[in-house]
Amino acid sequence: MVPFMMQVFQVRADKRAAIPAVTHVDGSGRLQTVSRRSNPRYHRLIETFRDGTGVPMLLNTSFTRMSRWSADRTRRSTASCAPRWTRSSWAT
Repeated sequence: MVPFMMQVFQVRADKRAAIPAVTHVDGSGRLQTVSRRSNPRYHRLIETFRDGTGVPMLLNTSFTRMSRWSADRTRRSTASCAPRWTRSSWAT
C-alpha cells in the first residue's frame, strides 16, 4: 500500500494512453493507493468512476511544491498553501 503520493512507478506502456494526465514524460507516475477499509467513501467513488469509464483511478493533485516536502498531513498541506493564500488575498 502507498497511502500518499510518495513513490514513483512506471506506468504500464499499454495503459499510458488511457491516463495521460497522470503519466510523466518518462512514463512514470505517482501512485496513491486507497483501500476499502481505510477510506470506504473514496474507494466507492473510485469504483463508481471505474464502472462508468473503465479507468479505475482518479486524478489526485498533491500540494507538493518543488524543493518542498510532500503534503502527507493536514499541517503540512496548510503550511504549503498558506504563503500562496496570503499573497493571493493581499493582491485583491
